Amino acid sequence: MRVAIREAIRDDTLRLEAFLKRRMETSMFLRSNLRTYGIGNTKDDYAMRYFLRERGGAIQVGHYILTIFAQPKTKE
Repeated sequence: MRVAIREAIRDDTLRLEAFLKRRMETSMFLRSNLRTYGIGNTKDDYAMRYFLRERGGAIQVGHYILTIFAQPKTKE
């Protein structure tokens, strides 16, 4: 089976929450952010983009690289 990495969509919310819940001790920040801002939120400054590593339709643990980009606020 092939491993695929893709950006999560709103339909993945329950699966992602269940996956993170099983790893509660290392995913509190991710779970809190998921609950507060959801998936696909591009309007809030603290919203995140989630990417899933899947094999056969199941989310898998992989090597994680966390990259945080801070974008300066623009004057409106």
